[in-house]
Amino acid sequence: MIDYKLIYRSGTATAVLINGFHTPQGDKNARQQVRGIPQVLWDQLLLELLPVVLHRWQRLRLPPVSHLRAKNLK
Repeated sequence: MIDYKLIYRSGTATAVLINGFHTPQGDKNARQQVRGIPQVLWDQLLLELLPVVLHRWQRLRLPPVSHLRAKNLK
């Protein structure tokens, strides 16, 4: 109950919240949320690693081939 930070913590608000967990719709929502946790974690990992991968890729890029040929001809 404390996690929900209800403004007015009344018995009615608590009862409605608890009953919402025990309905078929509440059970379905809870299952969907639990199944979605791995996807959210995977997405977060990719978003954290993307800048690192792109930065290293850009740093390792080779100069254009035409630039190398012009140097060799002189």
